[in-house]
Amino acid sequence: SGPTVRLITAGGGLHKAMQGEGWVGPAPMAEYFAKNIGIRHARGRFILVTNPDVVLSPSMVAFLARKALREDSFYSASLRFDDRWPERPKE
Repeated sequence: SGPTVRLITAGGGLHKAMQGEGWVGPAPMAEYFAKNIGIRHARGRFILVTNPDVVLSPSMVAFLARKALREDSFYSASLRFDDRWPERPKE
């Protein structure tokens, strides 16, 4: 079976409370505040932090599904399609 996934969300009440305290402005809560809340509430051995516009490739999903992550390692993946297009593999 695949990895256990737990989705943690920061609801509107939290946004209003933080605005009332002056921590954030009238715009929706800054993304990094919500990420930090999620990280603090995480219970697993590993945390996957992404942005809302991230699409994981099939190879990344397969890598995560293999459960081959090491606790003594930091993983980062970046392939941006908005600033350069990847080259097509040669046939």
